[in-house]
Amino acid sequence: MLRRRAALSLILVLTAAATARAEGPGDSTRGDAVVELGRYEGPAFAELLEVRAWGDRVVFCSGVQGLNVYDASDPTAMTRLDRTGFSRGNKIMPRCQHVVVDEAGERLYVSHHGDILQRRAFLAVVDASNPRRLAEIGMLERDESVEGLAIAGDLLLVAAHGAGLLVFRRGEGGELTELGRLDGLGNAWSVAARGELAYVTDNRGGLVVVDLSQPGAPRAGARLDLPGSPRDVELAGERAFVALGSAGIAAVSLADPRAPVLDGVLDTAGTAVDLAVDGDQLLVADWTAVRAVDVGGGPMRPVAREPLAGEPGLDIRTLGIAVAGDTAFSAGWRGLIAYRLHPGKTAPDLVSSPPDVHLAAAVEDGPIEGYATLTNEGQEPLILQGFRAAPALMVDPLPDRLAPGESTALRIELAGGQRRAFTGSVTLLSDDPDQPELTLRIRAGGAGHGVGDAFPDVAFLDRSGSPVRPVQDGDGPVLLAYFATF
Repeated sequence: MLRRRAALSLILVLTAAATARAEGPGDSTRGDAVVELGRYEGPAFAELLEVRAWGDRVVFCSGVQGLNVYDASDPTAMTRLDRTGFSRGNKIMPRCQHVVVDEAGERLYVSHHGDILQRRAFLAVVDASNPRRLAEIGMLERDESVEGLAIAGDLLLVAAHGAGLLVFRRGEGGELTELGRLDGLGNAWSVAARGELAYVTDNRGGLVVVDLSQPGAPRAGARLDLPGSPRDVELAGERAFVALGSAGIAAVSLADPRAPVLDGVLDTAGTAVDLAVDGDQLLVADWTAVRAVDVGGGPMRPVAREPLAGEPGLDIRTLGIAVAGDTAFSAGWRGLIAYRLHPGKTAPDLVSSPPDVHLAAAVEDGPIEGYATLTNEGQEPLILQGFRAAPALMVDPLPDRLAPGESTALRIELAGGQRRAFTGSVTLLSDDPDQPELTLRIRAGGAGHGVGDAFPDVAFLDRSGSPVRPVQDGDGPVLLAYFATF
């Protein structure tokens, strides 16, 4: 086993071949396919949820800032044109979840699913013909938890959580007239439309085809079961692409538009929540990174991954993605980020899963250890040049290079005898051009209760306000978990 002192010497031994390959002199095709251009940094908690781009404008929904429209003619210096809340919305923290733009780019349709800050769900219509003076021209409160939106001719399609698909007629003055609905679609989250067909994702694991030939009486067609928790769906050519949360991305054949067939699934290290497609390039909001995937026929092929910049330990995540030509926009927890796309460039890309490592508690005084999987998600061989580690940490040997798509296990051990809370880091050095130093936070011990510990006698309040005791005599093991939906 190679221990820390021996391993650290690797940092100083960089071969001439490795250095030359990292710099790539004269190689115009070597480099990142996705490069950050600029960002709007909001408050510490901006909660950007969905973003749309057209022309030189970008619009996004925020959990605390309402609807925002930006001038992105210069993506390196985006400027806000206007921001607005809603007549039936929260006045202090204006909120919305989803937004879609009409064909002319002058009218925005917005949904809010209802939450603890803004109890009633609503659909809003906003006039954006003058982007410096957004004006609400329609408002419709709903009992359903309205989510994703799509425009199909003069129709507005709305996926409703726990309900199904709602169909509205779009009026010239901003009116929304409900024509029909289709219940029983499961946990409907997102919708896309083409012609007389709509495709609705069921967050419990499926894609449902809906016949809209009679808008007042939409009919459910075929259902395709999918892994994970399907979120966004985008249509491109004869395929649909579905974000599957932690299960990655699904490609679905629509050769027969009424009978979708699973073409394949691409796993991602993050949580795929939103997609945008332009030609042969699919952009993915993958929680802690923006990913580019080549979907130009055949199996999906990862092209690039751009990690979200931020200090270790901060909540950095992306929940929305949009693309306009060679520019992409990420809607993140802390702000709006613009990227330039270079589909012809290739590079290595080092990814760790998980990004932070929690060391397992010792068993019978054995070592405190943890593992991460290191993968080269790029299209070029990756050269591992060494690492830096906190003094108490020991790391097993790593290979000198990883081929495209190749993975290796990283084993980290905390020096024996340490049983107190520990926080440290291991920094991996490589020729990944956008992240030559990949730092993993390493944690062990700390406050809390571990597996096998007696659970404290506590009570929680359920949604109705009634106390609930998670442990009663003889109830056995208890797992507490928290999950937020966006």
